Amino acid sequence: MNKIRRRNKNFYILKHYTLKYLLILFLLISALPIQAEDKIIDGIKIRWAHSYSIDDFVLGDHKIAEINYDINMEETNGFPGRVKFPLTITFPETASSWTFRQAYFDFVSNEKINDIPPAPETSVGTELTRLEDSGGTSFNMTQVNKTRIYLKENFLPKFISSSQLSNLPTNWAISYDIKRTAVSLGYMWGLFLPIGEMHRLFKLGLGVGIGRIENKIKINLCDTYTVKVNYKTADDGKKEFKSPHEGKCINPNILANVSYIEGAISTGVYVSLWERVSKDSVWTFFTIEMTRINSVLSDESLETLDGEKAEFSAILFGTKILTYTYRF
Repeated sequence: MNKIRRRNKNFYILKHYTLKYLLILFLLISALPIQAEDKIIDGIKIRWAHSYSIDDFVLGDHKIAEINYDINMEETNGFPGRVKFPLTITFPETASSWTFRQAYFDFVSNEKINDIPPAPETSVGTELTRLEDSGGTSFNMTQVNKTRIYLKENFLPKFISSSQLSNLPTNWAISYDIKRTAVSLGYMWGLFLPIGEMHRLFKLGLGVGIGRIENKIKINLCDTYTVKVNYKTADDGKKEFKSPHEGKCINPNILANVSYIEGAISTGVYVSLWERVSKDSVWTFFTIEMTRINSVLSDESLETLDGEKAEFSAILFGTKILTYTYRF
């Protein structure tokens, strides 16, 4: 009966995603010829930009691990995230006096994220408050109690022996590492506030498209997941918390190494504070881009004993401080 139920569930998922892909492809194919009346590529964009992501790992109704902005968030030149490749392409835009539509494209290459923390039993803010009162310098993170019970009954027995299972350390936790390359292509519609012939304020766009994501994932069983708290000294000499704090999987036992490439539906959001458009160039200042890509991993090694599959979600953010586009 369980096999039949899983087979029906898989057929429904396949049918559901196939219809979505067909709809998106239809939208892209119908839109691109309009954009390509004169040219396919509008120009080359030079950008000062950063990228970061929100990632999580879910088994059924249980969230196992997730990105936390207060832990291990990289910073570059005072901005959150990693520096993006400085060159990309742009597509032609069709615009009226206050609306626009345009194909969009973005990518990340060989992005590495290590020691993604457990979805916590106790929030980071609560732990920091406790440390402020006690003067401590670190704390441990674990999954919520009902998730720990689920993992011991349905997930961990696939990877470790019963004796290891019964002798797990008190504060054991699961963390994971990602090495990722992702590409998204879609079509966007939006509006802006025109100022004169060339200037646009508060440009906002929403889009839908397809993505290709390549993930190399390492899932670790940690003796403990320990967060070392960072402090800064205020002008009055008092110590204050300073994010990001350093989270580390202690004595990791690798449960699984999985690699997969998957096509996925992507949704896009674009917000720009200021844009100047001329015949030969486009300047933008302070732009935020967001693309969401969901993937469901069907690898049998990660399927739980009760038939749940691992789901990895990524929301990819891009922050562009300043960009210049040379238009062909």
